[in-house]
Amino acid sequence: MNRRIGLYIVVLLSVLLTACASDDITESSIPTQTLQLSMKAPGEPDGITTRAMITDTWFPTTAMVGLTVVKTSDGSTYDGTGTYNIPYRPAAASVTAQWNPVTTGTDILLSATKATLYGYYPYTEDIDITALPIHVQPTNTATADYMWGTPVPNLNDHTPTATMTMHHALSRVKVRFHKNVYTGDANLSLVGISGAGIASSGTLNTKTGAITVAAEDPHRITRSIEPFSLLTADENNGVEQYYEMEFVIVPPGQTTTLSTHINLDGSGYTVTTASNYTFVSGKIYTFDINLLSNTLNYGNVQIEDWGTVEGGGMEIDLGGHVFIRTVPDIAVNCKLSNNDRTLTITAVPMTAGIPVKQPTVTSDAEEGDQYGFNVRMDDTCLDKSTGIRTITLWGVSSNVTVQFNGLDQTENGPDDGLTLPDMEGENF
Repeated sequence: MNRRIGLYIVVLLSVLLTACASDDITESSIPTQTLQLSMKAPGEPDGITTRAMITDTWFPTTAMVGLTVVKTSDGSTYDGTGTYNIPYRPAAASVTAQWNPVTTGTDILLSATKATLYGYYPYTEDIDITALPIHVQPTNTATADYMWGTPVPNLNDHTPTATMTMHHALSRVKVRFHKNVYTGDANLSLVGISGAGIASSGTLNTKTGAITVAAEDPHRITRSIEPFSLLTADENNGVEQYYEMEFVIVPPGQTTTLSTHINLDGSGYTVTTASNYTFVSGKIYTFDINLLSNTLNYGNVQIEDWGTVEGGGMEIDLGGHVFIRTVPDIAVNCKLSNNDRTLTITAVPMTAGIPVKQPTVTSDAEEGDQYGFNVRMDDTCLDKSTGIRTITLWGVSSNVTVQFNGLDQTENGPDDGLTLPDMEGENF
């Protein structure tokens, strides 16, 4: 009898424990915690003239992104419902702003199950997020600034806070025309570019940033322009009047030459690069084209990041190459004056108000070479209230490296009596 009672007790305990375990699994898979999200846009170094591009490191309050969460373990559908391509928008125009669902009550909720978050911009209804349709419009002002976000893994109800960094999917190609020794009127009325390395339509995998170009894409973009006359500096009181056309392109990722087509004084001309280029998402390519007596030729080529650089670096061709090296706590953007090839580097501390230290500037010019470069980075180039430092380079004929060395972590930063070397006009 005692053995039978003992057996009943063991069976009853087993049933109770199994029921409890089942309840725990069920409760842990119920999403209850709201996703807490902020987003950072890539930013804009030189103010592209377009209403559609995101020009800051934050989004306007009218912007909408599409968000999706899946299970981190295997990429399958996440717990609960409402986790695929949900539109969100920022509560304020700030890099730290909280993002909320566009429609009340459609918050993405997290359970104990680990989730991976995917995002893209701009939000589009009823799409496969691995094949977002992208296309370049006839004018830059109508082209969307397509972006995809670095996936954020391992979110759950205990770690519901995420900051997603966005990346440009498109590329920008600038073509800049100089009259040079051309003796005609130099009136431009049409500009176009072509090559297997450019496209105007395709799809974007918003999980990975991979682009697939439409099979029927013509690989050519052409725009008519208002007639424009090129002038040399001698013809225009010492100031060259050049023309620059910018194309926003879908980059197929193919390595090939680039052809530029123009209508000049009523006649058509085409010039093709001697070198091959692979246009990459999030980069800006600037090609200088010189008009000769009856032909065109490519001059300098400049490649830079489209957006602010945090850590890493960039390379800019000014005749000599300028290599900019920075660290994670400093964001750098650059602006090039086309008329005199002066480069202005703005170094922004990621912690507001902590001054950027003076960088180290070196050159591979031979000792005593007076044609290396000119630099200005004296104490007037530091904004002590924001910590932002500005460096100006011009007359660059050697390879120059600008190395940023971090922030001045003293309690109040540089005091009012700090004097940096005045290098204005010095030639290295």
